Amino acid sequence: MKRIILLGALLVAFILILHSSRTFVDKFSDFALASVTKASHLSVVNVSSLAEESLQYLLSRIESTTSSQILEDLQEQKRGVLGRVIYRDPACWGSTLWINLGALDNHRYGGDVVAKNSPVLLGDSVIGVVEYVGKKRSRIRLITDQNLHVAVRAVRGEGTQHFITYHVDQLQKYLEWFHGQNTELLTTLDGIRAKLQTSCKVEFLAKGEVFGASQPLWRSRNQHLQGVGFNYDFADDKGGERELRSGELLEDIGKGEGIRLIEKGDLLVTSGMDGVFPEGLCVGIVTYVAPLKDSDIAFEIEAAMTAGNLDDLSYVTILPPIPYH
Repeated sequence: MKRIILLGALLVAFILILHSSRTFVDKFSDFALASVTKASHLSVVNVSSLAEESLQYLLSRIESTTSSQILEDLQEQKRGVLGRVIYRDPACWGSTLWINLGALDNHRYGGDVVAKNSPVLLGDSVIGVVEYVGKKRSRIRLITDQNLHVAVRAVRGEGTQHFITYHVDQLQKYLEWFHGQNTELLTTLDGIRAKLQTSCKVEFLAKGEVFGASQPLWRSRNQHLQGVGFNYDFADDKGGERELRSGELLEDIGKGEGIRLIEKGDLLVTSGMDGVFPEGLCVGIVTYVAPLKDSDIAFEIEAAMTAGNLDDLSYVTILPPIPYH
């Protein structure tokens, strides 16, 4: 168990170190961490404290990074910028915070990166959205606030294994590069990789929305998400519409090939249907699914945030807002 926790911390530290400009980690980095947590039956934890030393290293590298290098990252790799939390009102602790980036910072990035409706992440996990932009600072509405609704869908299967395997491989390369042959840890990584080789079909299932269930006051201990409207009542690029209770495809109804549309342990990722958050960002892990009543047309759920507890946030990542054409 301790090795799994250590691996999670090292994964985050490694990913943060790799990106020394003001950019966020590669897509699905926290997706991998969430999968480790899920696979080992651990509670989702706040990994920011585990990677504190790596953050300090990251910030020291930021100071030596030129604006042109940052702009190149943003243009070519479509990444975000790192902002520092500068103020958090105890009376609105679970709802908003302020960061040290504003409209005047956008000239360094060649466009409006810090703008209204810019998604806000911790790693690759959604934690909020920019709702106000001043000249030198901006206000973030947190995902723990009841008024911020995020469109998500449940993901189950080999998708989580694929991303975790990738980061295990990258971590091994990092350890060999900086620390030589650490036999004990490399053996642990090999064992984890072997377990991940077991293939299973990836499923993109119920779609709905989640919102905060925490009280806005000082350091609420109940930082989880509530979800409503989870069903699969219309077809999309991931598959056809499914019956709510049996999970059978409507075109194959009665053939007995159903699947639970959402269940405890499923990973919730953004669906992109809200027009604010791009598709595929981590949001939470399902912890409870309410039993359906006779008149229900969708599932209601509870979920733990993949970002972990947000009480001790120091730095966040701002993505450019989704453009409207």
